[in-house]
Amino acid sequence: MTLLSILLPLGPVLAQTAGAPLTMNETLTYEADGLFILNFTAEKSFEVEWYDLMGGQCHQMPHWGYRKIIIYTGDFSGTHKAGLIINKENLSIFKDAGDCAVTEYYTAGNSYTAYLVDENHLIVKTDTVETIKADRLRDLDEEGNIDAESVIALQQEDEGTWYAIDLGLIYPPTLNILLPTDGSELSSAFEMSVEFDYAESFERVMITFEDWDASSTCPSYGTEAWDTEYPLYFNYQSLPYFSPLIATSTGTTTIAVSDLAARNYKCVRCYFILESTGGISDELCPDYNINVLAYIPPSDLPIWYLPVTDWESYYTEHSERFATSTPLFLFWADTFEPLIVWVGNTAIFFQDYFDVNVAQARGEEMGNAVATARGYLKPIDDFFGGMPLSTVFIFYLITALVIIVYRIVKGILTIIIP
Repeated sequence: MTLLSILLPLGPVLAQTAGAPLTMNETLTYEADGLFILNFTAEKSFEVEWYDLMGGQCHQMPHWGYRKIIIYTGDFSGTHKAGLIINKENLSIFKDAGDCAVTEYYTAGNSYTAYLVDENHLIVKTDTVETIKADRLRDLDEEGNIDAESVIALQQEDEGTWYAIDLGLIYPPTLNILLPTDGSELSSAFEMSVEFDYAESFERVMITFEDWDASSTCPSYGTEAWDTEYPLYFNYQSLPYFSPLIATSTGTTTIAVSDLAARNYKCVRCYFILESTGGISDELCPDYNINVLAYIPPSDLPIWYLPVTDWESYYTEHSERFATSTPLFLFWADTFEPLIVWVGNTAIFFQDYFDVNVAQARGEEMGNAVATARGYLKPIDDFFGGMPLSTVFIFYLITALVIIVYRIVKGILTIIIP
């Protein structure tokens, strides 16, 4: 082992050039459990090689005498003040390979989230993902000196030059449900009181309620645990409930809850959302739960969404052919009533979620655009002997708009429906 490889873990000691040639759009923050994460987009493609420093401890391979990409601050605890960057998706690579000699690949233009490996407690090649998260990563809860004033350097090597830029720690939004208290038993409509902080990048709070079997760990969507547990333990998920628009980064808000099934909701999902971009925070209330003892009906059900309260009376008022409803009519009424109720409730949800005035204005703009386009395209039809090219174009335009709307709705449903 060379003297250089022994000295490298002691922290950066060489002159640096300002800049970050390997990354852009860098933000340093932490997850709900306190683990630090670096979010960035690769400015250019690069590799991070790892090797066995000693006794199966995995460390970054030095390039030109420098480590490839790390985080350093004098406020980190321990003898070594750096955090080695490792892709969040790669925590199992050493155990899978049975060796520290692995390479991570970062592709230009792609965005990544990386954890910071604590140089005082390097990953051992036999570690599991669970032991790595528990013992090997930089954790805010264990860093008593880190605060909003800490200066944290992102350092990276590129073609033999050592670069650095300073980053501030971005505190993620926090949320605390004040009422109903954790573990409450409820049987009537209720109002949630929610306290929040660091929410300047978001517009609303969104909460969904989920019923999972007791064996479940309430896993987060998209994780390996979710893929494993969902088919075994998942029972039910409510529609989402939203707060009014929040105007401050710190404060309290309320969320009215009704139309909720009788379930033991041991998995409650809380998020901040940004409607304009579809942005969403991490889950923020993993330990909160309530037990709804009896179905809570809707508190407010606008009659213009569900006008049919009695099918026979509806038939009498609207039919001109027969004095009374036919068996076939009643059969179809009973068959389709659940679908109509579902559509009505969903429509209420979307009315609450979107700004109706804005949606109407955008609809009018698109409608006017189609009418204007018809006027401009009509001479083209005439030029080609009356071929309906304009109609084909308008059909294409409307189809494209429908696809866009579909994708937006699909994106929302991906958030609220596992």
